[in-house]
Amino acid sequence: MSSSHLFFFYLLLSSMLTSTLLANKITDDHLALLAFKNGVTSDPSGALSSWNESVHFCNWTGVSCSHKHPHRVTALDLSMSDLGGFISPSIANLSFIQSIELPVNGFSGEVPPEFGLLHRLQYLNLSYNALQGVVPVNLANCSKLRVLDLGCNQLSGSIPVELGQTLPKLEMLILHNNSLIGVIPSSIGNLSSLTVLFLMRNNLQGTIPKELGRLSYLTTFVVHVNLLNGSIPPVLFNISSLIFFSVTDNQLHGNLPPSIGAKLPRLRNLFMGGNKLSGTIPASLSNASMLQMIDFPTNKFSGTVPLVFGWMKGLVHLNLEENQFQASDANDLSFIDSLVNCSNLQGFSIANNDLGGVLPLSLANFSKELQFLFLDNNHFSGIIPRGIENLISLNLMNFGGNDLTGQIPEHIGNIPMLQRLSFADNKLTGYIPSSIGNLTHDNNNNFVESSTTSTGIKGTIGYVPPEYGLGSEVSTMGDVYSYGILVLELFTGMRPVDERFKDGMTMRKFVEICASHDRIMEVIDPSLMFSQEQDDDDIEHGDISAVRKKIECLVSVVALGLACSVESPNERLGMPDVAAQMHAIRKRC
Repeated sequence: MSSSHLFFFYLLLSSMLTSTLLANKITDDHLALLAFKNGVTSDPSGALSSWNESVHFCNWTGVSCSHKHPHRVTALDLSMSDLGGFISPSIANLSFIQSIELPVNGFSGEVPPEFGLLHRLQYLNLSYNALQGVVPVNLANCSKLRVLDLGCNQLSGSIPVELGQTLPKLEMLILHNNSLIGVIPSSIGNLSSLTVLFLMRNNLQGTIPKELGRLSYLTTFVVHVNLLNGSIPPVLFNISSLIFFSVTDNQLHGNLPPSIGAKLPRLRNLFMGGNKLSGTIPASLSNASMLQMIDFPTNKFSGTVPLVFGWMKGLVHLNLEENQFQASDANDLSFIDSLVNCSNLQGFSIANNDLGGVLPLSLANFSKELQFLFLDNNHFSGIIPRGIENLISLNLMNFGGNDLTGQIPEHIGNIPMLQRLSFADNKLTGYIPSSIGNLTHDNNNNFVESSTTSTGIKGTIGYVPPEYGLGSEVSTMGDVYSYGILVLELFTGMRPVDERFKDGMTMRKFVEICASHDRIMEVIDPSLMFSQEQDDDDIEHGDISAVRKKIECLVSVVALGLACSVESPNERLGMPDVAAQMHAIRKRC
């Protein structure tokens, strides 16, 4: 046989072998997907109806294949598909896969440790399922991983130290709402690309590692509702990229560093409530001039309240209740005067402190955006400021438990949005103004409290939490309820006092029923769904993913509104959770 014939034979054999290998690889990906489908035991929405032999697997719903390497699966996205069952380890045979998105389903069982074999994997999102077991240490082998989201499952065990040692590209580590124990590994400080760290609502103990101060790109640090103790490492406040910081409801103690605000030019949300923090609030906090939400309740902060808050022009929410702040004269209360500069202020609480002195009349000049004002259980004297009825957005107002004198302002009942008003335990005199009668109109649900024993409630359930009708004190959990109802109103176009809601049916209940039957899109305001030109353009150009993303974002917001407005206060999200979830939705959408 001539050399030319041998060469031709070699080429033919090589081609046959290559074709055989390619066929095997195609079969591998095909079989891996079929094995995944076999693990799905519930598919009421028919999300996998296209997964059959009449359609090439690269065209199956949720499957994307490579252009460079045809027939190799690079992404699996079955988000919000109402699937149940277990996640088959066979996915580990999809060796070209870069993205696995399975959030908001009903998968149970464990997170397959075989995922650690996927060396091209960049995005793994299994959040909002019912997964159990531990966070697989093998995920540390996925060196290209950029997003790891296992939040809102039933995972236990500790956070593997190895995750902080071999994932240099990891940008988002999201493990919130599980049952994780142990400490926050100091090795997380090695994740030089990390921007988001969500560890809230677990059972994590120990101290916050000072090594986290090395995370120079971190924007979001959320560890609230754990069992963390010790002090907050001052180095965390040197991370100039921080936007969202929450350590609420832990067992942290100590003072805030004197330079806390000096290097936080981008910080917008600062949540530290429910700890044992003490000392004074440093004046340097004023340098964090972008702050919008400051939440420091239920700590041991003392001294006078500084003027720093009045310099934050974008401030929306300031909660300093249940601390040990003191005041005895007008100078000590000048921080209240300074808040007049905060034209976006929507909520202010200084309740349950040790503040005395004459209540500043400047309250009447607060932002017309103000929705709640809590001054109760202090020692304020003087009168209720005239003109406070000009705060037309007020929803909740509590002056109870002070030493206020004089008369109730004549027009205070004319505030159109007012739902609860308390003057209990003061030294007020004179008549109750006739305008107060406006607060018990049949079309509202208002609570007027003028003494410790005199309460009245009429009307249908609107924005006011159910527990207020049972005599419960005004609380931030009540604010969360009102916020949830407001979100539902804004995103559905309905109002809680609409005529259709009667005989026990409420706006919230109606939305909840639709959501439970996978009909939530039926209640979302169509004007939000279809900015007609844009969506027609998206559909015309085949960009269905853009429309789908918009749907997912709208559904996420409505789901948040439902979570905020559950009837039992103990089952509602906390204020930091609400802010964190809105921050996450905004970042994603």
